[in-house]
Amino acid sequence: MSAPREREALVWLERGLRSFPPAADERLRWRLIRAYVRDGQVDDAVALAERAFVAEPRSSTYRELRETAAALPSWAERRTAALQLLRDPAAEARPASRYFHRDRSEVVSAQLEEGDLDAAWADAVEGGCESRLWRQLADARRERHPDESIDVYRRLLDKVPEHADVRAYHEAVALLRETRKTLTDHAREEEFADDVERIREAHRRRPKLLSFLAAEGW
Repeated sequence: MSAPREREALVWLERGLRSFPPAADERLRWRLIRAYVRDGQVDDAVALAERAFVAEPRSSTYRELRETAAALPSWAERRTAALQLLRDPAAEARPASRYFHRDRSEVVSAQLEEGDLDAAWADAVEGGCESRLWRQLADARRERHPDESIDVYRRLLDKVPEHADVRAYHEAVALLRETRKTLTDHAREEEFADDVERIREAHRRRPKLLSFLAAEGW
């Protein structure tokens, strides 16, 4: 694309974004951020990503901010402030938003994406998070922290069969597999029979679930 056409496209993107709140159209916003970076307007790109993040603090807008600003010398400071905004719904600097959560799922998700497992775990323990994130934490940490991961698998196992459907039963089997693998990897495989028996006893009136367990040879 020629320079005049690129400039025309940039003007079009800027005009389009002004029609929406800072975080309303993710695709349009990201196209404009990339156009700014392409044209050397890094400050404008970061400012746009930061406005969107502050308007709707969640892991996806944090990702945009990180990808835009991570190479800057100021990123460490920006990162600390951004994670705190995700972490603390009572922070005065955080505006009212429909994306508020009573737990710390957003900051846990952001730190998991960065590979900061210990920080993600600390936030999950202190403030809670969604079940899918607990599962990701357990899977990622089980080699170095098997006790913690096994405890997570067992807690998730106790919750999954509350939903009497095939999807939940498949999830229960998957969690039992991960439990067994982690126990076996750490020479504790004798504990697995108790895990299976606990599930069988708690859900003995659910023949479909029991058939799933029997199909695995448990």
